[in-house]
Amino acid sequence: MEFDCTYFDKAIDRRNTDSVKWDARELMKEGGIPLWIADMDFPCPPAVVEAVIERAKHPVYAYTIPDDGQALVDFLKRRHDIDLEPANLLVFPTIVSAIKACVLSFANEGENVLILSPVYGPFYSSILDNKRNLVDIPLIKDENHRYNIDFDAIENSFKNDNVKLFVVCSPHNPVSRLLSQDELRQIAILCNKYNVKLVVDEIHCDFVYPPHKFTSILNIAEAPEDTICLYSASKTFNVAGLRQAYAICRDADTLEKIEDTADKVDALSANIFGLVANKAAFSLCDDWLDGLIAYLDNNRKALAEFLQNELPLATLTPIESTYLAWVNISAYETDNEALKQRCYEKGVCVNPGIIFGEEGGKGYIRINFACPKEQLLEGMRRLKIALTEKE
Repeated sequence: MEFDCTYFDKAIDRRNTDSVKWDARELMKEGGIPLWIADMDFPCPPAVVEAVIERAKHPVYAYTIPDDGQALVDFLKRRHDIDLEPANLLVFPTIVSAIKACVLSFANEGENVLILSPVYGPFYSSILDNKRNLVDIPLIKDENHRYNIDFDAIENSFKNDNVKLFVVCSPHNPVSRLLSQDELRQIAILCNKYNVKLVVDEIHCDFVYPPHKFTSILNIAEAPEDTICLYSASKTFNVAGLRQAYAICRDADTLEKIEDTADKVDALSANIFGLVANKAAFSLCDDWLDGLIAYLDNNRKALAEFLQNELPLATLTPIESTYLAWVNISAYETDNEALKQRCYEKGVCVNPGIIFGEEGGKGYIRINFACPKEQLLEGMRRLKIALTEKE
């Protein structure tokens, strides 16, 4: 099978499947186009579907022993040149549950955890809901609308705020930034210097566009041995509903501490269908993934062209990675509720920027472009009407 434009151009009907993206009627009326939550409107790889169906033929879906993780180890070596052993992996239901386990494991109540904003919403809730203090260092936007890290502010916070844990998103959601080797090295050096535990969420690492190349924190020589990397197949192979993720660490004591915390709240997972889906995805689906990235790269360019031609007052943050676009629409609208209502009326749904940070997200939206190109463009045409045709 060829995983080319013809394959990914085919629309797939997800309506009335209890899809959060398509069937949440409070966010989008019937017939609307969702460009919001981060899952893709493409079928899972055929090998994944076949593996799940084959396992489903056996009539017992009982308690399951996780596999040894070798398929993921091989995949990360093959795709990103990361050297690991199966013993370095710990299975979780989701990336968010893994983040929460790290927060609970390495910062006590009232202690400080640092993030870089704007950032994926559960970074905030994982800290605040567990009664840890949030230290928020805003990313700095340059004249090209590209976001950069304020290393002076980070070091100042490490010096003065007694930060215990630093949770980083790389590639960064929502600003589509791919952190460079040098940036990761600087982060690692600071964490070493001030004895700050480092957690890096790399869930979007498989979506990187030319000429950029992903570097894992696990391949940074300066990174502490107890650095924790989080990864999941959920974005890469569109299997979020199967709920399977991994905490990865080369330090056995650190992994044991996370496992002990997770065990106390029963957050360890071995979903029977997630396991077989992941094994198939990591072993058999490189060609599907290569085709997907090429297709998303074309969508990325089509989105940028649409904004330039049809919404010229909007500013697009350069998309180096992820399938998410971060767009400043403040020249058209700053009232989040008014925009939400007009998008609903025009039949399109995007993420409001404020869910990624009240300050850094105001006047922004996040657009998911992981869908057939014509669906993306129709959604953008509706968004243009919502932004420009006010009653």
